[in-house]
Amino acid sequence: MIEYPLHDIILHPDAAKGYFIDRFENIEDPPVEWPHRHAFYSIVWFTEGLGINVIDFSECEILPSRLFTVNPKQVHNWSYSENCRGYVLVFEEYIGRELNVQFSSPYVDVPAQEIAFFETVFKKLMIESERDDHLTHKNSHTGIAYLFALISRLVNSSTAMVHPILTGFRNLVCSNFSRVSTIEECARSLKISTNELNALCKHHLGVSAKQYQLDLKITEAKRLLIYTPYPTSEVAHRVGFDDTSYFARIFKKKTGGSPTHFKEKYRDH
Repeated sequence: MIEYPLHDIILHPDAAKGYFIDRFENIEDPPVEWPHRHAFYSIVWFTEGLGINVIDFSECEILPSRLFTVNPKQVHNWSYSENCRGYVLVFEEYIGRELNVQFSSPYVDVPAQEIAFFETVFKKLMIESERDDHLTHKNSHTGIAYLFALISRLVNSSTAMVHPILTGFRNLVCSNFSRVSTIEECARSLKISTNELNALCKHHLGVSAKQYQLDLKITEAKRLLIYTPYPTSEVAHRVGFDDTSYFARIFKKKTGGSPTHFKEKYRDH
């Protein structure tokens, strides 16, 4: 599957700055294959319109006041109505690393009482980007960090708060899916006990650390099954399973069908 850099998605000279912000309705549709991956972070806030946004195989309804976030490497596809309006902010992965950005939820709904404030933040970022003076870089990065903090607060208030240790755990698993790491090894890397890691996962995510690790691996396996030519055995190896039969059993338990059936169901759709 193709992974697109920012300048292939945003056909505008300002993309060279490492970030870009504009009204959703002003952005030209790029000539890209769907679905695809981004090599950058994106925030899309729909103020009007309807549709479906698919992020990592999760179908999310596009609704007014719904704000979507996509991290680099995530699979993305969507279909939306012609009357969609809103704002788009995209920024390069290096900026996200500098600002410690990691989106933990595919979307969040902006409450009615916060809409005017969010619009002010987006509009201020647009104005700052257009100024392009010696303070633009610093102020824009500060604005992106502030917007991320606002989004995180909304996510944390609408769902269980994501603990920084769990973000670290996710990053450990996702940084090298093929590595067979035990929960004990992960806990040591995170400088906590296995019991503490399990307790955090159960409290914030509702599953054990092992189940969360498996969920992340199965999501990556779905991507590989659909968007690569790899046979099931190679997919199993790339997500850390030496035994293809065991992988198939776990996959069926998690998804309700075999890897082969999953590939047949989705690959040609």
